[in-house]
Amino acid sequence: YMPLREREPITDVTWDPANPNFLSYTAPEGMRYEVLVTKRAFEKPNPNVFITSEVVRQTQTDMSQMQAPVVKQVKDQVKYRYIPGSDPPTIQAILISDVFLTPQDAR
Repeated sequence: YMPLREREPITDVTWDPANPNFLSYTAPEGMRYEVLVTKRAFEKPNPNVFITSEVVRQTQTDMSQMQAPVVKQVKDQVKYRYIPGSDPPTIQAILISDVFLTPQDAR
């Protein structure tokens, strides 16, 4: 584990508010990531709870090697719950993240 202040920053970030479902950036180790939200859902089962869900296509390209990019699908579900009367005001969150494996993950 390396504290955040000692990490190298990500670079070459591309995001456009007119197309908020797409983000690309380069990580310090030279990996290029492209993230595209392909599906999004929201529900509010009661006044103190809401649930979000996103399906994302993540493409990873190693810029130092001549290889095909690795494409993964990720599904994130988050349940948020406001705790009435809490001091300080509190929102709890539970995240479930499903990463669908690729043949490259077997190595």
